[in-house]
Amino acid sequence: MEYFRIKNWEKYQHSDCKRYNNGLPWIKLHTDIIIDEKTRQLCTNLRLTWILLLAYSGRTRNKLVHNSKFLMQVLGLKQKPDLAVLLELGLIEPWTASLKQAERRAKIREEKIRVDKKVRQAPLNPPKGSSSAGTKNPKKKNKPVRKVEPEVVELIDFLNLKCNTKFRPTTHAARIKRALGWGFSLEDLKRVVTNKLQDKYFQEHRQYFRPQTLWQSAEKVESYLQENIKTNQLSAQELKKKYSVARASDED
Repeated sequence: MEYFRIKNWEKYQHSDCKRYNNGLPWIKLHTDIIIDEKTRQLCTNLRLTWILLLAYSGRTRNKLVHNSKFLMQVLGLKQKPDLAVLLELGLIEPWTASLKQAERRAKIREEKIRVDKKVRQAPLNPPKGSSSAGTKNPKKKNKPVRKVEPEVVELIDFLNLKCNTKFRPTTHAARIKRALGWGFSLEDLKRVVTNKLQDKYFQEHRQYFRPQTLWQSAEKVESYLQENIKTNQLSAQELKKKYSVARASDED
């Protein structure tokens, strides 16, 4: 739906117009309308229409529907008003986006003034037992509890038990789920902890018994898993060597 407004409508308002939210009870009608060059170009019927539009704009706060049939019924005219002539003479103008924004800003200012006035008039110390939405403090909402998968809790508990640490499952849940997504099982990640407990370097540097180091990347996890296999192979070779030495000494 299109709208239009009376151009320079401010001069037809009275100074106390802001307190009439539902429209103005009256408007100012200047006497120079008789000698104005633009209005003198109007015919008698259109000049009467112009005066009625001024009055009606006071009721709509200068926002008029651009519909001749509707205006004919509202203003009580016998024929449709020729709005094109009024628009050509510059007596009315289209209701553009900028005017809409100006109207919105004006409504915001009026609402702010109304609220400030209401706040100033409110008592400083309201009586006891009175309930006011502005004086109540909003209740603090409890933060939702983060759910952690059972395998994450089991792995962190295993690490804390073996290494005497105090890590929380919620803090390292994302890292552990990422490690499980690499294709390693829960037992593989536990075996990483067991293997590093036998590492002399880790035994001297206990601060490395942490999720960031043990399950840092897929390559690290895979290499840590191979350490126990290499150790077992070396120990088997050493046992074989000792057995051969012992056997040779027995033969001598």
